[in-house]
Amino acid sequence: MGRVTAFGEVRGRTETLDVEPNFGTFGGLFPAPGYGVVNLGGSFQIAPLLEIYGRLLNVGDRSYEEILGFPALGRSGLIGVRVAARR
Repeated sequence: MGRVTAFGEVRGRTETLDVEPNFGTFGGLFPAPGYGVVNLGGSFQIAPLLEIYGRLLNVGDRSYEEILGFPALGRSGLIGVRVAARR
């Protein structure tokens, strides 16, 4: 494995029928529009057991709902440190 890794991800869904959360299962089904989002990330190993990583989610800052009535986050990111235990 190299010192630097990177990834790109494209996620999506076509239009689907979903339950409107305010009406419950007896309120009927409603069309939930499809969506597509792009995520990017990578990591850098700074020592044999220490790695830093980061991700940029929803790169295009697209407004969408994975589940009808629950908006997904806009563009967001995270960074972290991964420490491996010695075996």
